[in-house]
Amino acid sequence: MARLSLNRTLGPVSGAVLLLLPAAVQACSVCFGQADDATVGSIKIAMFMLLGFTGTVLSGVAAFMLRLRRLARQLNERQKQSPVEGGD
Repeated sequence: MARLSLNRTLGPVSGAVLLLLPAAVQACSVCFGQADDATVGSIKIAMFMLLGFTGTVLSGVAAFMLRLRRLARQLNERQKQSPVEGGD
């Protein structure tokens, strides 16, 4: 019950704070359109680096999954060729 009350009051309170402190929600120079600022170039480089890191990690995960699939197929083929005797 207290959680529901907190959720109902948190939205209006945070909205009021944002309205009373407009300097806290102002956009940076990228959003304002100063494309010649040095910050813009740095942010672009940072975004491409983050995309590169994310792509590298996801590629590694995909390669690992493909390797596991290949190994599982090989194991399955070996088990079909030489079944285990004396199961009981």
